Amino acid sequence: MKKSDVDFHNEYYRPSNPAINVKVREHLHNHVATIAERFKCSEKQAEKALDFAFEMATRDFWEQAEELVKEIFPDAQMYSEGRSSGWLAVHGLPDVDTWDDDMLAKWSNLEKAIKATMKYLCSAKYLLDAIESNKWYLEGAEEYNLYEKKDGSKVCIAELKQKAIKAGFGLVVR
Repeated sequence: MKKSDVDFHNEYYRPSNPAINVKVREHLHNHVATIAERFKCSEKQAEKALDFAFEMATRDFWEQAEELVKEIFPDAQMYSEGRSSGWLAVHGLPDVDTWDDDMLAKWSNLEKAIKATMKYLCSAKYLLDAIESNKWYLEGAEEYNLYEKKDGSKVCIAELKQKAIKAGFGLVVR
């Protein structure tokens, strides 16, 4: 990696900072048919499940990214920037023109780790596992679909809704 390979981003006329483009370009909607088939649910429910899984992946990404930045650059601060948080900008680093080979290697390692994290969190395996473990494939599922009771056991809200409907309580499942 060369200094000229380092990308930059600036927010609202502030100084530019080294940044990594973290926009997801993978066509996640390609997973909808796989989800519907695997979980025997409607395509509408599969899309909803995928939305929930992607939201979870996004939260997981930013948490993991913050840990990676702190691990490699302990004194720096990480920010999500851009209209849709498409840039991971790192503030508090020396000017890139002053970077030596060691600093450039650290940046390269950060970029590789960030890209690997993104690849995993957008993978079919991760998304399908999240959908399955949270039961988002069920009609009536909510983003926070599992409720932990005082005894530590978990209850699925979508399953409770389905039982209520079968019992004649007239709930509307959206």
